[in-house]
Amino acid sequence: MIAARRLNTARALWFELPDAYNQLRTGMLSERVAETVVAETRRLDAATRRRVDEQLMAAGINTMGFKAATACVRKYAYQADPEGYLQRGRTERRHRRVGVRPAPDTMAILTGYLSVEQAVACYAALRRYADTLVAAGDKRTRDQIMADTLVERLTGQATATDVNAELQIMMPLEALIDPHSNKPATIPGYGPLPVDLARNILERPLWPDRGRRPRAPQVRRPARPTDQTARPRLPRPPLRRTHPTHRPHHPPQRRRAHHPRKWARHMRTRQLCPRNARLAHQSDRRRTSRPTPHPPHHHTHGPPLPQLRTRPNMTLGRAAVLELRRSAGSRARRWLLIGSGVVGLLTAALVAFTGPAQDHTFAMISFYTQSAISLPLPFVSVLIMTQEFGRRAMSAPFGSSMSLGAIIAAKLLAGAIIAVTGAGYGVLISLVATSAAAPAADEGRSDVMSMIILGSVLVQLIAQLSGAGWGLLLRSSALAISADVVVPLGIWIITGAIPALQGLQAWLAPFSSARSLLSGHMDAERWGQAGVIALVWVVALNAAGILRLHRLSESAGG
Repeated sequence: MIAARRLNTARALWFELPDAYNQLRTGMLSERVAETVVAETRRLDAATRRRVDEQLMAAGINTMGFKAATACVRKYAYQADPEGYLQRGRTERRHRRVGVRPAPDTMAILTGYLSVEQAVACYAALRRYADTLVAAGDKRTRDQIMADTLVERLTGQATATDVNAELQIMMPLEALIDPHSNKPATIPGYGPLPVDLARNILERPLWPDRGRRPRAPQVRRPARPTDQTARPRLPRPPLRRTHPTHRPHHPPQRRRAHHPRKWARHMRTRQLCPRNARLAHQSDRRRTSRPTPHPPHHHTHGPPLPQLRTRPNMTLGRAAVLELRRSAGSRARRWLLIGSGVVGLLTAALVAFTGPAQDHTFAMISFYTQSAISLPLPFVSVLIMTQEFGRRAMSAPFGSSMSLGAIIAAKLLAGAIIAVTGAGYGVLISLVATSAAAPAADEGRSDVMSMIILGSVLVQLIAQLSGAGWGLLLRSSALAISADVVVPLGIWIITGAIPALQGLQAWLAPFSSARSLLSGHMDAERWGQAGVIALVWVVALNAAGILRLHRLSESAGG
C-alpha cells in the first residue's frame, strides 16, 4: 500500500506537476510539501493541475512552512474547481467511520474519520475538560487527561483503567507455571504481549467497583438500568455476515448465478475459499448456456489494482522532445522566449521604418533582426545545460538507459531546434518588414535570399550552441550567461580598437561573422571565417565542457 501510494505520487509529480518536481529535485521543496501538493490536487484534471502547479510556484510555496504551504495549496485547488471541491466535501461525509490499528509498545491508535466541524468539536470538548482538570491541580498531563476522558465517555465507566471487555490472551504453559518465565503472551489479532503485563491484566478484578462479579439476574428479561453508573454494553458482532453490507471503501458487490446442479458442490468448496470455488466452477459456467438463478452468493472484492503505465525506452528523439518541453516549462523560460521574439520584432520595425533608406534591404534588416534575437535566445540553452549539469544538481534525468554523451547530444539537438525556429521567425518578420519598406533591386533574387536565409540559420546555430557550451563548461547559469555576452563582445571591441588585431576580428568575433553570413554574398574567405568561428565557439567550447563533465563524473564515481 505504501509503495503504491509513493509510486502514484512520483507519477503525478513527473507527468502533471513539473514545477513541483523540479523544486523537489533541486532540494528547494520538501518531500512532505510535495506529497501535500499531490494529495490536494488529486481530483483535478491534468491541465488544471499544471495551472495550479504554476500558481503555487509563483506564490513561493518553497519558502513557506508546512502549515502555510498546505493552506496555499488548498486555496488554489479550491479556486481551480470550486464546484467539484464542494461536491466532494458533501460526498465524503457519507464515508465517516471509526478504526483502530496497533501501535508499538503495547499501544493502539483509535481514529475517527469525521467531518471537520464534528472532529473539531470533539477535540475542543476534550481540550476544555482537560484544561479544567489541569487548573484544578490534576497531576496528569493534558494529553493523558484527554485520552482518559475519551475512554471514559465512550465506555461509560468511572475511570479509564476499568475496562470491562472480553480479551483473549494466549500464554504458554511455562509462563503460567513459572512466575519467573519471560516467554511472551499473545493477543489474537494484535501480536506478542510482555508476560508481566499479561499477568497484571489477569490479576486485575473484572468489576473493580465491587471486587467481584455480580450475580446474574433471576428474571429472563433484563431490567432497565436506572442509576447513572450502569455500564452500557455494545452487542457482540456476529461471527459470520448473514447479509451483504455496503462499506464505503469497497466497490459495489456483485451477484453471481451458478447452475443449480453445482450448488451443493459449490457450497462445499466455498467453505475452503471463495476464490477457489469460483475457479473450480469456471469451466461449468462456460458450458452452461442458460444458467438458472439461485439464492444469491455475494463476493466482496477489494478495489482493482491501478494499471501502471510503463515508460518506453528513452531514445535521442524522445529526449530532445522532453528538453524542448522543459525549455518552456517555467514562467521565466517562457518569458525569455517571448522576450526574444519581441526584441526581434521591434528591431525589424525600427530598422524598416526609422533607419536610413540604404538600410531598408532584406540583408540589413535580417542582420539587425537576427543579431537582436541571437542575444537573449542562447540563454535558453544555458538553462537547459545547467538545469541537470549545474553545480547544485549533477544528475542524469533519463535514468541509466542513456549515457552522459547521449544526454548531452539530446540537449544540443534541442538547442539546435530552438535555433532553427528562431532563425525562421527572424526571416519571417524580416520579409514582412522588407516588403513594408522600399527593397533594393537585387534583393528580390532567389539566390541572394536563399543565402541570407541559410546565413540566418547558421548565425542562430552558432549563437545557440555557443550558449550550450558555456553552460557545460561553467555549470552556473549566471556565469554562463555573463560569459556568453561579455566574452564575444569584448573580443569584438578589442580587435576593432587595436589596429594590429583588426585583421583577426573577422576570424574570432561572432558579430563580424554574422554580418558576412547575412550579407547575401559569400566567398571562400568568408566561408573560411565562418568555419573558424564555428570551430572556436561551438566545437571547442562544447568539447571543453564535455571533457570537464567526464572528469567530474569519473572523480565522483571513484
